[in-house]
Amino acid sequence: MLDLIESHGVDTTDPDSAVQPDWVVPGLLAAGERVIFSGPGGVGKSTLERQVAVAVASGIHPFTAEPIPRQRTLLVDAQEDEDQAASELVRPIRAAGDRYERGNCRLVLAPSIVPDTEDLDEDDDLGEIVLGNLLRICDEHEPTLIALGPLYRMAELLGIQGEIGEPGPARALQRWLDQLRKRSGAALVLEGHGGHGQKRVLGTVWWVNWPNFGYDLNRSGTITRWREDRDRINQRAFPARLHKGEDGDWPWVAARSAQAREIDERRAVIEVAVRDTGKTSDRAIAEATGIPRTTVQRNRRENLEWWEALLLELDLNEE
Repeated sequence: MLDLIESHGVDTTDPDSAVQPDWVVPGLLAAGERVIFSGPGGVGKSTLERQVAVAVASGIHPFTAEPIPRQRTLLVDAQEDEDQAASELVRPIRAAGDRYERGNCRLVLAPSIVPDTEDLDEDDDLGEIVLGNLLRICDEHEPTLIALGPLYRMAELLGIQGEIGEPGPARALQRWLDQLRKRSGAALVLEGHGGHGQKRVLGTVWWVNWPNFGYDLNRSGTITRWREDRDRINQRAFPARLHKGEDGDWPWVAARSAQAREIDERRAVIEVAVRDTGKTSDRAIAEATGIPRTTVQRNRRENLEWWEALLLELDLNEE
């Protein structure tokens, strides 16, 4: 067993060593994982789903806007018609700007994968036909992330009878989604309706334990986690709160924490002191700003790229 663990790159003498996931979005989502965004109708879940698909296809972290490795994504819209679906993608594509690579995020509409029921024979399995059609697209496009939803609409298109909050329909839809995930190898980003005081997919506990991550989005932009991280080692950096972006920005923007704002403010004070005095030692900055010396040192160390750029701009050497 020890040989098996070490063959996967784990240093058994280092307590911090662990096998890294096959990241689709570093620190957020790995290949084959499932995340569900739930919330009341009209809150912006579909918008968030589109944003994730376009951002990841553009090599942009969907919440921090930091550069990440560009991925191929598939956006399966089970609800909108072609004109509406295309118009909803205009804003995130504009936000991505020249980082968006045409064709990297492929839009799939329900009519292209769901046959007309009049064309089916009595023995045909609608779910298998839709799955096969979608997997053929996956073979062509090779996505590492599939955004799909809403879940209740997918269940209708697959011919699953009953409410997806009930055990039978829930299990049937989950089996179909797991087949898609396993056979495509992609991460799934899903949209499910919530509400009525339940911060999870509307219905019952049948959905609580299925995804790797589950988050409820409310109208104020607050995100509440209703499914604890399964990966206890590689904890995921989903934001705690989003707010609506300005015109030209992403539809949803992660709100900065009070701690992050404090770091930005402290860094601005340090920069003013260095520009005014021309001194770069921890002691000199601490005396000029009143910020504890150890805090100055930590701030510089944790923001090394900013610090080096400042020294280069001012033609200063580190003391």
